[in-house]
Amino acid sequence: MSTGGSLFPSAEGLELARHLLGIVGKRFMEIEEEFKRMVAVQIDGARLQQYLERVFPDPERGADNDRYEKTLREVRHDRAGAEYFFVQGRGNAAKGVAGTLWAAYNGVAEYIDQPPDVTDLKSPEAITKARDRKLNSMWVGDGYSAKARAFSVAAQTVKLWAN
Repeated sequence: MSTGGSLFPSAEGLELARHLLGIVGKRFMEIEEEFKRMVAVQIDGARLQQYLERVFPDPERGADNDRYEKTLREVRHDRAGAEYFFVQGRGNAAKGVAGTLWAAYNGVAEYIDQPPDVTDLKSPEAITKARDRKLNSMWVGDGYSAKARAFSVAAQTVKLWAN
């Protein structure tokens, strides 16, 4: 999108930007509707566990039993963290939100986005590096993948559990 030396974008550049903004706006509206469907679905402890088991599935057992056990502990830790935020997460105790599929999804997202524990790190460089790794995970790494999976599972689950 060249400006042809001008400080202002061309008419075609503005039209492209308007078109792209329209696509983004439409997707945000679709996501908002999905969130509204999630908040309409009440879930109990058993359903919460079913949801979290789909978001954080058990690892497949392989030849390396130590690795399997370590990964299984991590998965169970992830489920417990998301379950904590299902109840204690920001806004999740609000009337109309508490005990819903939205609160479960939001619990996963809030758990994933928690700042890293840097209490044992001594140098500012190590702290910065830990925070950068966490941010990278949240935006494009494992954290992003878990949140995307949580949204997808919740969207599929809405159809099965709609009240």
